[in-house]
Amino acid sequence: MLKKIQNIIQKSYILIVCIAIFMIILLINIDHIFNSEILINVLLIPINLIAIFIINKLFINKAKDSNLLKAIIVLMILFVILEIFSLYFFRVKYNWDFKWVMDSAKERATTGTTQNMYYFKIFPNNWGALIITTLGMRMAFGNEIGAYVLNIIFIFLSVIFSVLSAKKIGGNKLALNLMIFIIGCAPLYLYSPIVYTDSLSVAFPIATFYFWLLAKENREKSRKKYIFNTLMMAIFGAIGYCIKPVAGIILVAILIDEIFSNTNKKTIKQMGITIITFMIIVILFNRLCEEFLIEDTKKNDLEFPMTHWIMMGLSTPESEGGTSIGYGAYSQKDADYTTLSGNYEEKKKANIEKIKERLKEFGIGGYIRFLIKKFDYVWNDGSYYSLRLIGWDTINTKSIPYKLIVDKNHNKIFKIYMNNYNNVLFFIILVGLVLSLLKKDINQEERVLGISIVGIAIFLLIWEARSRYIYFMLPIFCLLSAYEFIKIYNYAENKLKEKNKGKIKLLNE
Repeated sequence: MLKKIQNIIQKSYILIVCIAIFMIILLINIDHIFNSEILINVLLIPINLIAIFIINKLFINKAKDSNLLKAIIVLMILFVILEIFSLYFFRVKYNWDFKWVMDSAKERATTGTTQNMYYFKIFPNNWGALIITTLGMRMAFGNEIGAYVLNIIFIFLSVIFSVLSAKKIGGNKLALNLMIFIIGCAPLYLYSPIVYTDSLSVAFPIATFYFWLLAKENREKSRKKYIFNTLMMAIFGAIGYCIKPVAGIILVAILIDEIFSNTNKKTIKQMGITIITFMIIVILFNRLCEEFLIEDTKKNDLEFPMTHWIMMGLSTPESEGGTSIGYGAYSQKDADYTTLSGNYEEKKKANIEKIKERLKEFGIGGYIRFLIKKFDYVWNDGSYYSLRLIGWDTINTKSIPYKLIVDKNHNKIFKIYMNNYNNVLFFIILVGLVLSLLKKDINQEERVLGISIVGIAIFLLIWEARSRYIYFMLPIFCLLSAYEFIKIYNYAENKLKEKNKGKIKLLNE
C-alpha cells in the first residue's frame, strides 16, 4: 500500500513538474518571439537551427572522439580570448553597487579596512563579493586587476563545469554542441569587466549540478565517492548562495526532485548530508563575516529586510507614475523610503504596509497585468543587461568594438544577434521538451535543470528584478539547450531513416 502511494506521489509530481517547466519555457518563448521584431525572429530562428544541424551532420557526427575533444579545447581557449577581449575593450568606471564593492575591496586590500562598512551593514548580500574581490586585489598587491582576473576565472569555471556536465550526460558530442552554444552566447563573456555577484557566482550552480551527477552515478557503485560528491555538491551550492542567494536555486531543484522522485534510504541520507552541510557553511559564513568583516555581532538596524526587495518588486516605472526604472525593478525612492523608516523592525513594518498598499491599488486583474509586464521586462532581453552595464561608463569609447557592440547609434545588428541567439536557445528547449512530453520520457537531468528555470522565474515575479539577475543561469540555459538539440537532431535523423526505408520498400515491391 505504501509503495502504491509513493508511486502515485512520484507520477503526480513528475506530471506537475513537466507542466510547470513547459508553461514557463512557453511563456519565455512567446515573450522572445512575438514582440516588435517578430518577422526577424521568424526568419532567423530557422536559419540558426539549420546552421547547427549542418555542423552536426557534416562534422560532429562524423568526427572521431579525439577530434571532438580537440575542437572542445579550441573553443574553450577561444572563450578565454573573448573574455580578455571584453575586459580590454569594455572595462568601465565603477558605478552602482559595483563601485561600493570595488572601492571597498581596494581599501581593504591596501589598508586592511574600509570607510564604507556601513554599506555592507545595509546590504549583507554583498559580503561574499567583497571577500572575493579583496582576495583578488591582495593577490595582485593591491591592484584592481586581481579582481578582474578572478572574475574571468569564475566565468571560465562555469564553462569548464558545463563541459564536464555535458560529457557526463552525453559524451563529447553533447559537450561540443554545448561549447558552440556557449561561444555564441555573448553575454556570458561580456560580463568579464563587471566584477559583481552576478559573474562571481556564475560557476557555482553548474558546479553543483555536476557534482550531483557524479553523486548520482556513484550512489550504487562507491559509498566513498558518493558521500564525497554529495559533500562537494552541498559545498558548491552553499558558496554560490553566500555570494548570491539565488545561485542556490539549482541545489533547491535537486533536493525537490530527489525527494519526490527517489524516496529511498540512500536518497534521504544524501539529502540529509546536503542540507546539514549547506546550513553549517551558511551559518559559519555569516558568523565569521559579523566577527571579522563587519566586526559587530549585535543586531544590525541598518540592514534592509527582505520585505524591501518584495516591495520594490511591486513598483511600476516612473513613466507610468511609479517609482522604479522598470516593472518591479530598482527604485531609488523605495530605497530612501526604507532607509528613513527607522530600525530593522520598523523598516520591515513600513515595507509590509507599502506592499499591502500597492497590492490594493493593483487589484487582482491589475496585479496579473503587472506580472505579465514584469515577466516580459525580465526575460525579453537577450543581452541580460550586459550592454547597459558596460555602456554605463565605459573607459574606452573610441574603439571600433565599442561602437559596434555598445554604442546605441551603431550596435543595432549586434543587438539583433544577441536577442535572436537567446530566442534560439529557448526555442530549442521548448521543442525538445515537447518531444519529451510526447514520448512521456523527461529524464531527471532535464527535470532538475527545468525546475531551476521555473524556480528563478517565479522568484523574480515576487522579488525586485531585472534581466541581469538571471545571468548566472546562462550556463544552465546553454546546457539544457544543447541537450534538447541533440534529442531533436536524433529524432529528425530517425524520421529521415524511416522515410528512406519506406521509399526503398516501395521500390522493391
